[in-house]
Formats: sequence, C-alpha cells, structure tokens
Amino acid sequence: MEILFSLGLLIFIFYKLINIIFSFIGLGFLVLIHELGHLFFCKLFNYPAPKFSIGFGPIIFKKLYKGTEYIFSILPFGGFVQVGEDTNNVDESQIEIFKKKSLYKGILVIFGGIIFNLIFSYIAIIIVNIFSPIEQKKLLISFLKNSDLLGSNFCFFEKIKEGIIITNNLIIASFNGILSLFKNKNLSNVCGILGILKTGANASNIGFFNFLTFLSISSIGLALSNLLPIPILDGGQAIMLLFSKILGNYFPKNLQKILMYSAFGLIILLTLYTTYKDIYLWLF
Repeated sequence: MEILFSLGLLIFIFYKLINIIFSFIGLGFLVLIHELGHLFFCKLFNYPAPKFSIGFGPIIFKKLYKGTEYIFSILPFGGFVQVGEDTNNVDESQIEIFKKKSLYKGILVIFGGIIFNLIFSYIAIIIVNIFSPIEQKKLLISFLKNSDLLGSNFCFFEKIKEGIIITNNLIIASFNGILSLFKNKNLSNVCGILGILKTGANASNIGFFNFLTFLSISSIGLALSNLLPIPILDGGQAIMLLFSKILGNYFPKNLQKILMYSAFGLIILLTLYTTYKDIYLWLF
C-alpha cells in the first residue's frame, strides 16, 4: 500500500513538474519572439547587431552567424540585442548608429519586440478561435461583445475576423488594467514570475489551446509593459531617441546612466515584491 502511495505521489509530482517546464519554456519563447523583433529590424535597416542573447545564468548554446553571436542561457527570463559595433565602448557605438539612421528606423528597431509580440498574439488567438473546441475558448469568447459576433455557422474568414476583434479587445483590456495600477496605486493584483509560471502550468494542464491562449495574453502583457516610459524598457528608449532627434543631441551619458540604474533598481524591487507575494499566496 505504501509503495502504491509513493508511486502515485511521484507520478503526481512528475506530472506537475512537466506542466511547470512547459510554462517555463513558453515564457522563454515569448522573450525569444520579442528579441527576434528587435533583431529583424536591425537586419532590415543594416544596424550592426553583434550580440543576440536570451536568458541569464550558464550559457547552453553559443554560435556566431552572419555577424551576430547568438547566445542562449539556462534561465530564459529576459534578453537583449546589442545594437552598434562590438567595440570597447558599446554605449557610444549605439548612440552613433542611432544618430546616423533616420528616426522612423530607430523607432522600429526599438519597438520591434513589441510589434512581434503583438503579431504572435493575433496569430495565436486566431488559431485558437478557429481550431479549439468551444469549452477551451470560453475566456476568449468573453471578450466578444454581442455586436462583434459574426454568426453561429463556421466560416473560416469570419473566425479570423473574430480572432482579430478578440485580440483588439484583449489589448484594450490589458492596457486599461495597466492604467488602473497607476491610477489606484495598488499592486495587489500584480503577480510575479512564480505566479505567471503557475498560471501557465495550470493552462497547459487543461490543454494545448488553453496554453496557447495563456501565451497570447502573456505576450500582450509583455508588449504593453515594454511601452512604459521607463529608460530600461523600450518605451523609455524610444522617448530618449525622440528627444535626441528633436534637440539635436543625445541624452547626456551621466543622466542616462542615472535613469537606467534607477529604473533597473525599481524593476528589481518590483520583482522581489511580486515574488514574495506569490510565495506568500502559495503558502497561505
């Protein structure tokens, strides 16, 4: 009896672990899509991009290909594309390349990750809307207003249009949710990386289409959060580029460093707080 209980417990733990691994990989995939967006526009507009890095910690893969060194590390929570020549002074090189190129090209390079995340969300939600059974897309249908419903009979192009409408409504709802955090000054509904991993694990446990829905919503969240005017994020980088073009000079290096380090410290504090809250909710 004890052997059967132990075996059952091991199977249960293994099953839960597999779901967490799926969630882990899924979030890494969203980071990969985001950084590929930056890289795509770098290559399109001939911006030097000597490094493309995904994750932190021990490196598990590294390869130099067509002028870019691709690096993948074991913890896929974050990444970057180095823009500018691979010199001893990377910051100066990046400033110079953005000065030389036109404003719209620089904006597209900076917002490339956001664009790719949103494109992925549209594609994923359209796939779910077309192919998933009704019980696995109840959440998405809730984002359709009565006026948005295009008919009960299946029509391929109608389902595509419905998917686009659902994604539009999800983006608006996510944007309003972020605004409400600043208006109410309340972080009680914000979950950290552990909470996101748990949500993803639960979604993958239900089924593929639920997991794809989770990824699409998370991708929208990643895109919109990067729009925030914080120097370390894409929105802040775009503002600094815009000011540099208007004023004819880039941000003073010392001021830029102060803003970057302050923003980085703020994000670290937010990460620590949300992680503590996630652990507290799990335990109590």
